[in-house]
Amino acid sequence: MTSLPPLIAIVAMASNRVIGKDGTLPWRLPEDLKFFKKTTLGHPILMGRRTFESLGKPLPGRRNIVLSRTMPEREGVDVIRSLDELAGLAIEAEKVFVIGGAQLFEALLPHCEGMYLTWVEHPYEGDTWLPPFESLFAESQVIGRSEGMEFRYYERLKTKSDAELMALASKAAECAYAPYSKAQVGCVVVAKSGALYTGCNVENASYGLTICAERNAIFAGVAAEGPSFRLDRIAVVALGLEFPPCGACRQVIAEFSDDDASVVFLREGRLTATSIRELLPSGFRLQA
Repeated sequence: MTSLPPLIAIVAMASNRVIGKDGTLPWRLPEDLKFFKKTTLGHPILMGRRTFESLGKPLPGRRNIVLSRTMPEREGVDVIRSLDELAGLAIEAEKVFVIGGAQLFEALLPHCEGMYLTWVEHPYEGDTWLPPFESLFAESQVIGRSEGMEFRYYERLKTKSDAELMALASKAAECAYAPYSKAQVGCVVVAKSGALYTGCNVENASYGLTICAERNAIFAGVAAEGPSFRLDRIAVVALGLEFPPCGACRQVIAEFSDDDASVVFLREGRLTATSIRELLPSGFRLQA
């Protein structure tokens, strides 16, 4: 994707993750509308066609940008056909707010530097839900409250050093279920999207049904991001032991990464970073 201006998402979500119903908001909350206006006024806002249609007209005091392949040009609105066109709009602003809908959030949340979330306590009925975002951002800060809702801000997770990844993997290892081998293993995966996923080993009396920490972390990434999931870095810790990923895990890592994906583990008491190509020179891959 072409380099984009700084993006900040803003959305209201019910406690059951609902964000819409029948093409509009399933609630009318004046305090949330005031918060949205105060936060976005004077800044460009980016939305999909359906979100624009639910508004009915351009929002005043903001540059309205609509991403749509089918929407005709309209006065007061910048219509773009692809996200690559966003970088070409010569936007002179410190940030662009992404305001929905769900498909746009799914595409752009991995690229957002932060997110304003109005958390609505009541579990409203709806037909549109906010995609998973928790693994992309640090824990939220509550920046305000009103009756039945909280205004939260989430900051994008920053790139972590190998040592920081190993510390996270060690914490994951503490959750391991390893009554047979006594080997507690933890793993943290950094996806290409920037999201972090953790896993620990889960053993079974039948050794063949044991699932390693690396696979559990990767499977968590696939469950969250779908078939497009790709990993960039992976760190593995075995508490009190030293060994790199097993052969089966190396093959799964290769399946969801490029050859230069970094694998971090302890070797002879030292932090070692290598590539999956070195660990698995000839992994099984589908041929194009």
